[in-house]
Amino acid sequence: MTGPEEALRAAGLLSAGTAVALAWSTPATGPRTWCSGRLAGRPVDPATPFYVASVTKQLVGVLAAQQVGAGRLDPDVPVRSLLPRLPAWAADVGVRHLLHHTSGLPGTDRVLMAAGVGEAELTNADVLDALAALDGPEAPPGRAFAYSNVGYVVLAEALVALTATELPVLARRQVLAPLGLAGGLGPGPAGTPSGRRPPRTLGDGGWWTGAADLLRWLEALDAGRLGADVSARVRTPGRLDDGRPLTYGWGVTVHADGTLTHGGSWPGWTAKTVRHPATRTALALLTTSDDADAVSRVALALHAQLVAGASSQASSRSSSVRRPDAP
Repeated sequence: MTGPEEALRAAGLLSAGTAVALAWSTPATGPRTWCSGRLAGRPVDPATPFYVASVTKQLVGVLAAQQVGAGRLDPDVPVRSLLPRLPAWAADVGVRHLLHHTSGLPGTDRVLMAAGVGEAELTNADVLDALAALDGPEAPPGRAFAYSNVGYVVLAEALVALTATELPVLARRQVLAPLGLAGGLGPGPAGTPSGRRPPRTLGDGGWWTGAADLLRWLEALDAGRLGADVSARVRTPGRLDDGRPLTYGWGVTVHADGTLTHGGSWPGWTAKTVRHPATRTALALLTTSDDADAVSRVALALHAQLVAGASSQASSRSSSVRRPDAP
């Protein structure tokens, strides 16, 4: 793989004051990390917690998949059956609509106006109250894909209602602790720069984690450590109600070649994860940059090198196997 420093510098991500933590793995090399900069007054290391914003959606997707696998949640159930406080106009919105961003729920701007607060102050309770106060959706559910932070907040609250467990506790109990991962969902660690304090909503964001742990998360999903059924379910793309396929699964974008990606950004924080289950290659890039496009480009480019290297090694191993002489 091209040296991380070279690739990050070429992408403009090593400017003064920018903190970066990169972790990657292949079957041949195992986990590797590279870090630069300082955060909260300390040098960045693989365990330094970063806010990963919408990367949190894949965690929520896994929590939902676990409930489905356990027979406690039907993706087609109307979400209002779990959250009766939602307005009557949301009666046809199903859990799967939330998962795949086809809910048609009002966008963040409308919710913020109804809530009367700034985005950084918005809470999950504010989102539900605002939806109840609005007179209708953006569009009927199931008709079109429209990426929705509001939808994943509602999905998170549906999981809370279903399990009678607050989301940070549910995530720790069902995912983070079993995988031996630090960090978690919440307001973030003490000492986080005040200018980089993210929103208070959970589900659309809220996850704080280090690069090494985020890589372990990706590796665990590829290895089926939370259950092969869970790993398979989350990488299954959704469909519109008329059957047209989408490229979004359960909290991840599903590419045609099988690569699974998701990014997340908030002023002062940008993250990107990339993994390919077939080659067991994975990469997590956490930064305090605001250039989400650059972060995505360099993460995808570096991961493509991992895939190429893994494929080349597999080909070499295959060609080196000698067939026995015929009798």
